[in-house]
Amino acid sequence: MKVKRVLLYTLIFLTAFTVSLYFTFPFERVIKRVLFEKGLYPSGVSFRHFPPELFVGELPLKGITLRKLTVKPVSLHRFKIESELCGGRLWATSGWPPGRISFSLKEVRLSECPFRFQQIEAEGRADGKGYLDFSGKHLTGGKGEFTLSGVKVKNLNFGLFSFKELRMGEGRITYSVTSKDYVKINGNLKGKDAEVAVKGSVSYNPQNPENSYVNFQFAVEMKSGKLTGQRFNFTVRGNFNSLRFY
Repeated sequence: MKVKRVLLYTLIFLTAFTVSLYFTFPFERVIKRVLFEKGLYPSGVSFRHFPPELFVGELPLKGITLRKLTVKPVSLHRFKIESELCGGRLWATSGWPPGRISFSLKEVRLSECPFRFQQIEAEGRADGKGYLDFSGKHLTGGKGEFTLSGVKVKNLNFGLFSFKELRMGEGRITYSVTSKDYVKINGNLKGKDAEVAVKGSVSYNPQNPENSYVNFQFAVEMKSGKLTGQRFNFTVRGNFNSLRFY
């Protein structure tokens, strides 16, 4: 009986110690340190112990900022992520280290995202869903689609193709990863001023995603103005920091 009591007291002590350690462990400082080591500098980091939930007020990434970011465990090695993104909402699930990342977007505002080439500005909203598979740092699979609405492009100037505002309306863009670090893109838009078809590819750079190489071909049919009925074809190539028209 003495041995049983000793074992029971020991178990109670270890349980109490573990619970106490969990509720007093400085998760915020550890998380900040891990993110700092990866070149990420969050603000407003806090951790709720029960149920476990990480909250980050702002997390600046390259070109965009995630706001009101929450991370919740859904299993031992998988997490659910929610955040504000470009005026809309992002939901995602991911493991650690990342394997498959599944996501959905709602009412993302193009004007609040860093999609700008020279003086060209884009307006409109995007919804979408899909997934990406990673092995190490390499992109190995994935598929998804985005629906666009109210799309407008401003300050477009490309030879004869010069407009202060071009209404491209609504459409759909799909992507699929067809080989390691290689993504195919297809899409179309139909609006009051133009119909646009786009196809192309992104060669993903796992070491520096901003240097990923894009190669898009556009076909544009004008629906209004002096160029009604005219068709234009052009290509956009380069990495995300230095795109060029051809």
